[in-house]
Amino acid sequence: YVEFGRCPSPLVDELQPLLMKLAAYYLTIETHHGRPLCPVAKFHIRNGAEMYRLNYMADTSRKGMRNSCGMMINYRYSLDEIEENRVRYEIRGEVVVKDGVHCWLESGLDKTSRL
Repeated sequence: YVEFGRCPSPLVDELQPLLMKLAAYYLTIETHHGRPLCPVAKFHIRNGAEMYRLNYMADTSRKGMRNSCGMMINYRYSLDEIEENRVRYEIRGEVVVKDGVHCWLESGLDKTSRL
């Protein structure tokens, strides 16, 4: 077991684009029956949140590194849009994905992704 967070800084920096793309893909495209694989994502999206921003090396604890290579995501609840986002997800399987996540996806997904 290698502690990624203790790797030399150049290696950590070089891996950032790849890990950010993989995290964005996992959170927005990889699904089971059209729903996110991540139970935390499922919870927030079902409650009307939008995927707001990916954060690299945000949780460098042993558990954070083991579970997600230190990656974390921010979900944002816009009060004026919570109900609309929740209904959109429940009825059509659509999730609002903001630029802080969307920018890491190579494919040209819309800002509202269909999961």
